[in-house]
Amino acid sequence: MFSLYCICLFLSQFKYILSFSVAGVYINPVRIALFVLIIFDILKNQGKIRIDTKGNCEWLVALLAWNVWSVLSIVWAQSKSSVVSTGLILFEAFLFVYYGQRLITDTDKFKKILNSLFAALLIHNILGWIEVTAKVYYFSIYTEKYSLLGYPVSTFTNTNNFAFYLSLMSILLVIAISIEKRKLQKVMYIALLFSSLVLNVKTGSRGSIIALIAGVLVYVLILAKSRKAAGRIIVVAAIVVLFLWLNPSVYSYIEEVIAKAFNINTSALTGSDFYRINAYANGMDFYFDSYGFGIGPGNVEYWMTNYGTRFTNNIPNLHNWWLEILVGSGTLIAIVVAVTWVRYYIKLISAYRSNKIRNDAWYIICG
Repeated sequence: MFSLYCICLFLSQFKYILSFSVAGVYINPVRIALFVLIIFDILKNQGKIRIDTKGNCEWLVALLAWNVWSVLSIVWAQSKSSVVSTGLILFEAFLFVYYGQRLITDTDKFKKILNSLFAALLIHNILGWIEVTAKVYYFSIYTEKYSLLGYPVSTFTNTNNFAFYLSLMSILLVIAISIEKRKLQKVMYIALLFSSLVLNVKTGSRGSIIALIAGVLVYVLILAKSRKAAGRIIVVAAIVVLFLWLNPSVYSYIEEVIAKAFNINTSALTGSDFYRINAYANGMDFYFDSYGFGIGPGNVEYWMTNYGTRFTNNIPNLHNWWLEILVGSGTLIAIVVAVTWVRYYIKLISAYRSNKIRNDAWYIICG
């Protein structure tokens, strides 16, 4: 079962290009593999469902609540098919957490899980560098646009999704570097991390770049063993931000240097931002129309197309996952997901600072 779970994780990193639609429902290898995993589990345990209540159940509970709410929202959602499609994705996430909790029982297995993910990350890095250097795009429909700007996208639908994926995997690489004792493996992880960070910047995703800067600051704070040292770092960071805010010419100069160094546009004064602001405003209109219960997971694009009052240049996506959770799934689920994330990161940061993560990383992440 564990090997099949590793295969599921690897395949999940390429679902954008391995999917096909049947009656409006997307079928892909990862869903097929998950189905096989469930059948195998049922046969092996004679239909009994196992849940380890002693482990870290926070995400399991949060995703279960989200799945239940998704099913209930079919009653009031206008696009039933969109709820079903999104509900399948939420159920996939629940299954990954459920089986991860059951099957990842020690650090060695956790390392194997990381290696499954990093094998996929290596492929995405190779594709990204081919796109940046040779201007060859095998899977994107925006080849002309991305090749002109020099943006990597790999197998993802757009550069923002690729940038977020690289940011998330960078966090796992930092954890892997921390717990890995073999020097060669550690060097390989460091090289992959550097490559991922450079590609992340080259995507031109401003949100991801800001997240990277914030992540570096948080990482420095984690490394600061005393509260006094952490306080000094926060004060210095606040002074730098205030200085840049009071001196726009200096900020503009730094923007220009970054843009030239990485061949990206860091300016927010682009037409897409005007459309996104309108999309956010439309989304909040939908949220209030639903009295805070949400219009239904996956229904944002349907509402944007049919009920949006502000011009978004025919772009139905909100381009903000947190806002989409709030608008689609409502206040309660948005709070549950936000609280779960905060509690998880507090736990992770505490484990890292106490050096526990080096010995018990599998438990901190999946236990």
